[in-house]
Amino acid sequence: MERLRPLWEYLYAFSPSATLFQSHWLNSLAVRGLGEAPFVVAAETGSGAAIVPAAITGGALGFLGECLFDYRDILSSGEPDALALAIAQIARSGLSLRVRGLREDAHPQLWQSLGRVNWSAAPCVQRKQMGAAEFCAAHSRLASRFRKLQRAGAELRRHSGANSSLVRWIYQRKAQQIADKPPPNLFAVPARVEFMVAWCARAAAGCEIFCLEAGGKIVSALVTFRDSSTRRFYTVYFDAGWEKFSPGTVLVYEATRLTLSEGLDADFMTGEQPHKTRMASASTRLYSAEPAAGRMAALAQELAASTPAAA
Repeated sequence: MERLRPLWEYLYAFSPSATLFQSHWLNSLAVRGLGEAPFVVAAETGSGAAIVPAAITGGALGFLGECLFDYRDILSSGEPDALALAIAQIARSGLSLRVRGLREDAHPQLWQSLGRVNWSAAPCVQRKQMGAAEFCAAHSRLASRFRKLQRAGAELRRHSGANSSLVRWIYQRKAQQIADKPPPNLFAVPARVEFMVAWCARAAAGCEIFCLEAGGKIVSALVTFRDSSTRRFYTVYFDAGWEKFSPGTVLVYEATRLTLSEGLDADFMTGEQPHKTRMASASTRLYSAEPAAGRMAALAQELAASTPAAA
């Protein structure tokens, strides 16, 4: 991974559709912290370059980050000959590729060719569609609930991801909170909790944790990550003892209001839960793709054939 860093960071910097989930540092952290078997392929030619951040999991190929990365994609630039080489190498593994969380702007021609299908969506609030004042006016009931929580003694506080004890506490409570629900029980795996602690610490000020706190206790918490001009809302936790106040939803509302007032877009990320869709002003379609090795080999040949011959 370290040898790939210069090329990876170059492709990442010049990829307009890349998100933080395609960054070298976060994928490197996943390799170290999640115990995956990396199958990363990089190819570079005189006219192009590409990286496929794959990993072997469950008898198939997926992408690094296990189930903890929301948005997936390759990185590439220039002519498609390098991408053809990378995909051909993936195909030679003989394994199918299973990828979920492909954003609609993530190399659409590539993933359409590999049979992408609708999977989910990521609701969001974009500044170009709605400012903080308009957002408040559209959700006056949530504003009222926030004031009700304040009267009950809750205060909004913000913490950095460098507060590792807080991050660990949130994800340990999150594991307990979902223990009785069907799989996947993501944070019941200790390595995933520790990965989140390391991720938040590495992001530091780029990870901001919004908390509603009362009497020294956390009523609800929201873990967010700054990604260029977007704040991504990654995890919501709330204390069931305060459930009648809807503290998780109210915290998302207030964090969204603050996000818009700070000149950022708010991304509620994967999932079309009712509280997200009610607050959203837009939504990004997400796709999945499960191409067999044969389909990838055929596409690699098509890409290679489409590359202009060198002068």
